[in-house]
Amino acid sequence: MIHDCNITFYKIEQCGFYKYRAKTPVFGSQSKLLMDLANWSNGAELAHTKTFTPKEGNALPIYLADIKEHKGTWLVTLWNETHEADEKVPSLMANASVGANNVILNDVKPGSIPGFATYFWFIPDLNVLATVRFARTYTGPNAMQMYMRSFLRYFSSYTVRDDNEVNDDGSLKIIGYRDGKNGDVLRLFPRFKASLYAKAGEYDVILNNAERI
Repeated sequence: MIHDCNITFYKIEQCGFYKYRAKTPVFGSQSKLLMDLANWSNGAELAHTKTFTPKEGNALPIYLADIKEHKGTWLVTLWNETHEADEKVPSLMANASVGANNVILNDVKPGSIPGFATYFWFIPDLNVLATVRFARTYTGPNAMQMYMRSFLRYFSSYTVRDDNEVNDDGSLKIIGYRDGKNGDVLRLFPRFKASLYAKAGEYDVILNNAERI
């Protein structure tokens, strides 16, 4: 079945691990981020794919529902938890594996997470991503960026953690970041930042790659 959708492009300005005030990363890239995310989530249950716990009064948790690569581009589906406000709400089972979940449109079922999906198309070769919107008006680019930043900080293959300690706020204790098992552990700043793509004249280059996904 074919559905109409709205695509909005964003330029990826930062992605990786940076020295203080640096404009280029010491290491890290969009492709590496996405490969790390796919490896980290492989076989994981939905409930275990949070990269951050929202502070009280802020947004509700975000989970990774699916991630797929095709011809160098990636489609990432995030699941945004919502309050159980309606009689009938979409939900996913918390113990289902990433990529193997079916939406339940019914009364909230025990063990499920009510919410809605947001879709992101990453094209690393062009240094862009796009939000893909169907019927829902909310596309979630800011929440996605927070999710990616937190993944880089806590769960990337570059992250060196102290698994025996946690910070006062309950977050994981990070020692630093290194490139490879034998690399020096460095104090760096994980960053992921994207902004609306302003060069409308270059949209054709991007859209000509649509068949890659």
